[in-house]
Amino acid sequence: MKSEAMPLIEWSRRQESPIYALLAGASEAAPLQHYYQLDGSHTPRGLYLGTPYHDWLPVMPYIVPVNRESPFIEWAAQTGSRDWGWLLATDQPIDTLYAHLQGLTQIWHLGEAVFFRYWDGFYLSTIVKQLGDGFTALLPELSALWCQGQAFSWGASEPHEVRPFPWWALPPDVAIALSKHDVGPLINNLMQQLADSNGQLYWSFPEANLRCKVARFVARHSSPDIDLFPALEAALINEVQA
Repeated sequence: MKSEAMPLIEWSRRQESPIYALLAGASEAAPLQHYYQLDGSHTPRGLYLGTPYHDWLPVMPYIVPVNRESPFIEWAAQTGSRDWGWLLATDQPIDTLYAHLQGLTQIWHLGEAVFFRYWDGFYLSTIVKQLGDGFTALLPELSALWCQGQAFSWGASEPHEVRPFPWWALPPDVAIALSKHDVGPLINNLMQQLADSNGQLYWSFPEANLRCKVARFVARHSSPDIDLFPALEAALINEVQA
């Protein structure tokens, strides 16, 4: 893998393979709306469609082809948002790319299936840097990727069969790097675990207050290589019963 800082406009004009934008539906920057307003030449495809999460429209990520001269690329180059998404270049068919991305909806971490924030450029950039050439195991036949002002490129990689999620386990060293870089994914995963396994406890607190409690808990127990959920659940139960 090669990596270098590069403006997005320059990166897009260098690409010989078709370019696709990965749009983060959960981003406050509203990249999906900006795509429709500025370009709209293709219909973005929701990456949770056909999964049990097909109705999660407010947080669904999307994939859409973009032309090198698209006004949307200019918007993406200028926005101050760090989580709007990212762009990639590949010669593989769009249906194959779509299936590989959909296969990353959830991954294994500490024995649990958790949602993978691959659509968040702020989160993905750390993973790409950690995995290097190994990143093409997640997205085979990838030529190049632009994320967070950084241009990544790969040589030819072998195609892989599409795999249903969750198939990939987050390596411990990548988890450590992510925890140092951004604890947001850990907080989100703990919130989701609590909602799934103990809804009564989850709704015992206003959601904003609960997130603050989880964030404080994570700050005191920041090691990513242990399962924090049992201790978090016990602490919240004690607080409710006090």
